[in-house]
Amino acid sequence: METTRSQSSYFVLRSAQQSLLKLSWLRFRRNRLAIISLSLLVLMSAAALLAPQIAPYDPNAIDLTPEGILQPPSSQHLFGTDELGRDAFSRALFGARISLSVGFIASGMAIVVGVLVGATAAVAGGWVDNLLMRLVDILLSVPLFFLIMISQTIMTPSIFTVMAIIGATSWMDVARLVRGDFLSLQSADYVTAAVVTGATRTRIARRHILPNVANTIIVAATLRVAQAILTESALSFVGLGVQPPDASWGSMLQKGLTRLLDAPWLVWFPGILISITVLAFNFVGDGLRDALDPRQLA
Repeated sequence: METTRSQSSYFVLRSAQQSLLKLSWLRFRRNRLAIISLSLLVLMSAAALLAPQIAPYDPNAIDLTPEGILQPPSSQHLFGTDELGRDAFSRALFGARISLSVGFIASGMAIVVGVLVGATAAVAGGWVDNLLMRLVDILLSVPLFFLIMISQTIMTPSIFTVMAIIGATSWMDVARLVRGDFLSLQSADYVTAAVVTGATRTRIARRHILPNVANTIIVAATLRVAQAILTESALSFVGLGVQPPDASWGSMLQKGLTRLLDAPWLVWFPGILISITVLAFNFVGDGLRDALDPRQLA
């Protein structure tokens, strides 16, 4: 009998979760700007993954002939060529792999660290909460970009270093958001019921509170990807990001500025790609925030 009740409760809960997910998707789908942005991001991610098959040329192949150097956009070179005769479209495709990889991996690291710190502070409370939150306050008071630049000058610049540093220095806002949601949910009726049944604080946090903070985490992760891409582009722009001959959109933009007057297309295309990608992630994040807001799902 008890087993039957447990199974029945499980299926009821599962059905309710599926209904909420369906409702959230319907609300998200009504946001045309978010859907268009998501479609662009899917296409861009697919192009980045298939870059070796799509790219018409080797991105690092040099052509120093007059027919190869600084050619404007054409049917042969969609984005033109740079000062070394390299095809800018091929380099943009491979640069998308680096820029998007940095965005996803660095934001994933920031989310993991932020959730762990925020949840630990809220659940432990007392001096642990005070210590962790004061650490967050100290790190937030330091200009993030300069902290990353200092770290990059100490360590050997590479794509993996960029990912690690961005991820390790952008979790503080996530920790604050997660801590705030944990504290507000600790007084919920279902949490009180779990406490009465003798559940430990760790189990309550993992099984009852964390799933209800997932909305905040998903939105924060989406917005962190855009922030990480911008940070990587800025680092590559000042020469502390991806190192030659590999290309990212930021390094392409930096190289293009040296030829702004005679080859402006070298700035146009990486700048447009960075702008579109960051805006798309922000629009998707806004759409998810509206769709996953429990007050809107009622």
